[in-house]
Amino acid sequence: MSIKYIKPSAIYIFLLLSVFVCSCTDYRYPHQLVVADSLSDVNPDSARVFLASMKTAMAKESEAVRNYYSLMCIKADDKAYITHTSDTAIMRLVSYYEYKGDNNVLPTAYYYAGRVYSDLNDAPLALDYFQKAIDLMEANSKSAKMLNKVYSQKASILLVQRLYDESIEVFKKALNINIQRSDTTSILFNLRDIGYAYKAKEVHDSALIYFNKAVTIAEKQGNKMMISDLQGQITSIYLHKNEINKADEAFKKSRVYHDPNNQSAILSIEANLLTRKGMIDSALVCYRKVLDVGNVFSKKTAYRQLADYYIKMHDSAKAYGYIRLYEIYVDSIRTLNAADAVAKANALYNYSVQQKIASEEKSAADRARLMSAILVSVLIIVILIVFVVYSRIRAIRRAEIRGYKDNILLLEQTKRELNVLLENKQNEISDLIEEKTEAISELQERIKTYEKKIPAKYVNKGKAFTDNTITQRFYQLANKEMMSPSLKEWQEMKDFISVEMPELKALAHKCSLKDSEYEICILVLLGFSPSEMSILTERSKSDISNIRHRLYHKVTGEKGSPKDFDALIRRLL
Repeated sequence: MSIKYIKPSAIYIFLLLSVFVCSCTDYRYPHQLVVADSLSDVNPDSARVFLASMKTAMAKESEAVRNYYSLMCIKADDKAYITHTSDTAIMRLVSYYEYKGDNNVLPTAYYYAGRVYSDLNDAPLALDYFQKAIDLMEANSKSAKMLNKVYSQKASILLVQRLYDESIEVFKKALNINIQRSDTTSILFNLRDIGYAYKAKEVHDSALIYFNKAVTIAEKQGNKMMISDLQGQITSIYLHKNEINKADEAFKKSRVYHDPNNQSAILSIEANLLTRKGMIDSALVCYRKVLDVGNVFSKKTAYRQLADYYIKMHDSAKAYGYIRLYEIYVDSIRTLNAADAVAKANALYNYSVQQKIASEEKSAADRARLMSAILVSVLIIVILIVFVVYSRIRAIRRAEIRGYKDNILLLEQTKRELNVLLENKQNEISDLIEEKTEAISELQERIKTYEKKIPAKYVNKGKAFTDNTITQRFYQLANKEMMSPSLKEWQEMKDFISVEMPELKALAHKCSLKDSEYEICILVLLGFSPSEMSILTERSKSDISNIRHRLYHKVTGEKGSPKDFDALIRRLL
């Protein structure tokens, strides 16, 4: 039975033709659409007018151009803050780009699908499409600017759903991207958003750190509107902490810009500050202004404060009137909160269901990809075996034709060459063994000398700490002012310490240390300075000092300084 041979050149020609056919689809869009895309980023209203003027001409264009035109219309509306009311158009475009359109446009289609479902208050679907966009963009460094937008949108939805830790994690991913891009304007907004998230979580010290960093950048840029907003947030935090002087100072700085669209919040903060300072008459003026421009929440507070004032003034008629209005607004807010709670609970349930479905789909896709890879590998192996077998058969036939004499001469020549090569290799191996033996002896002597000078306990543990990947990661983060370890990195560090230093874990258990206190113990053990601990834990230096002082008393039952606590922990080595 003969074996037919396919020339390698035929295979190469077939592969080249396949690549050519697959790559011949070249998506080119009219110059007007490219202009409209750029115009949407700087002047969306003009972009909408420009796109509307092209509507008739687009009817004659190809399907690819018509769909790109539709996507640009959705983008222009979104940039112009026009609320999306239907998902019909964007779902048609997503389906088109998923199955036969320009793959380079698919991440953009996913992003605007997320924006549409955000407007439709469907948080699970919005998060799903934002994540799809992220999956495609993270592997492409050219998509960094767009990826920042997707991260910010996803984090904002998580924040509204009160998933604070998840929201902060995603906001920090956006911040890291913009730090790498040196985009200070985007960094400003990222810092502000992280501050919002920490404030909503009621971690006020961390919120102040990020707000103050944002203020520094805003002042350099001369962005008075942002300064006003940030100082207003800082004012409300200091009021919450009952630090009236700092609140007063921050509020004065917030008045550098007058935002007519934010009068309700400004007047509410001012009235609260004046009340806390004992300036009741001035506060009452602010509360009465709130009744004209405030939202339902600020009006509720204003009516309650006015009622309390007239009760103290023994004016029962006015007090009763304001109490009745206060109760009306309380009922309205209770109704709004109830509806909002139901909506958020439903959204969280739907989100968990969507995540489960997505996980199952991903597992199925992974299995399908694995099977495809196995089949391709098997096919390649079969082809290689056939090729090798054929080559061997052909070689044998040629050897038979050359005859026994040529074979004997070839074998003798090969034998001589192998003998020479073997002799050379044996000499090289002997020289190498001698050289390595001397090196090992010298190294062993150095180790003995080193072990005599340094106790083994310090050598072993110190090497384990400094050589570990997670420890080196923490040292890197300690030198980056705007970055801190993720939840996953903290857990990895705790697992490492539990193995390498069980004494510290036992001490934490014995003294019932909180998770945050245990983290301070780890950082002290690893030799981080207070300023580095401040960066890694996102706390102020004064907080770090107070925690160490408190921990010394908690562990020993005695009074001592932060440095005493540091020495106590490091003696565990």
